[in-house]
Amino acid sequence: MTRDLLEWADVAVCMEKRHRDWIRSRLRGALPGARLLTPGLPDESGFMDPELMALLERLVPPRLAGTSRRDNT
Repeated sequence: MTRDLLEWADVAVCMEKRHRDWIRSRLRGALPGARLLTPGLPDESGFMDPELMALLERLVPPRLAGTSRRDNT
């Protein structure tokens, strides 16, 4: 994760609170807190794990509805 990536993103999804805390402490201000979503899932799955993907597809979209895109014009 880099400051450039966060500044480019509309929203970032962190698996665990410790990931969110790392971003907040090291990349402060790169992405407003309301756009840093944390579903609280343990980071124990493999890359693109089908069960994890299904869970994220169920949990993340409703939380995205409460965010808005940044105006990058």
